Amino acid sequence: MIRDALDQFNNFTLDGSIFNNPFGLDAATPGGQTDAQPISLDAIEQISISTAPYDVTLSGFTGASVNAVTKSGTNTVSGTVYGYFRNQDMTGSKIKGESIFVPQLEQTQYGFSIGAPIIKNKLFVFANFEQDKRTDLGQSWLPSGRGGINSSRVSESDLMMVKSALSGIGYDTGAYEGFTHESASTKGIIKLDWNINEDNRLAFVYNFLDASKDKPAHPTAINSRGPNFSTLQFQNSGYQINNKLQSFLLELNSQFDDNVSNKLQVGYTHFDDFRNPFSSP
Repeated sequence: MIRDALDQFNNFTLDGSIFNNPFGLDAATPGGQTDAQPISLDAIEQISISTAPYDVTLSGFTGASVNAVTKSGTNTVSGTVYGYFRNQDMTGSKIKGESIFVPQLEQTQYGFSIGAPIIKNKLFVFANFEQDKRTDLGQSWLPSGRGGINSSRVSESDLMMVKSALSGIGYDTGAYEGFTHESASTKGIIKLDWNINEDNRLAFVYNFLDASKDKPAHPTAINSRGPNFSTLQFQNSGYQINNKLQSFLLELNSQFDDNVSNKLQVGYTHFDDFRNPFSSP
């Protein structure tokens, strides 16, 4: 909670355009509720941090201003292709010689970027696309009597009794063990840079994010709901959180003479934050 609160003191911008989470109660940037980054690191050219800026365009915060500058195309065609994979076999199974429970895990990530000239010295394009998918065990605790280090004190007979009783009134609890939670994010960016003439440069940036994450019922919203040693959850107690983002930015830089210049920025961001329960009704 302290970390999240401190995040809200900072101001996050993308190419100088405000890029904060508009909901403002959890993650500092859009997509953070789903553990997704709103833009791929492969699309970022540099990051600048200002703690006490005197620029009038940087205001409305008490912490720091963090600005990410995206890459641009050049006269040289260049690109990257990358991928990443891991599962539970690539994580440790012991701490100080003691065995620990290793839950199911699978994560894949891949992406690419390309920068190129459309008209040499005049018009350039840069594009990036990235997708990340992850599967985790929904809860690692098991009913009592299983004999493992992740065995809880909740009896399987109690779980079956609750499941049967709720089924009788039309509610499906889902499984209480072995189920998985999924998370996924798809993101991309397209940037056009146009050297109109020696004194005017125009840039257009569009980026999107479509991210989701399966989550258990909030562990402390109503007393303690686990999952932990004394409390287990059913699969359908959880919900899916969704973050969808579309952002547009238009920037015109003009040089009128040796002493007078102007930067005009127009931006629009649409952020859709919603939940889908696993159960019905």
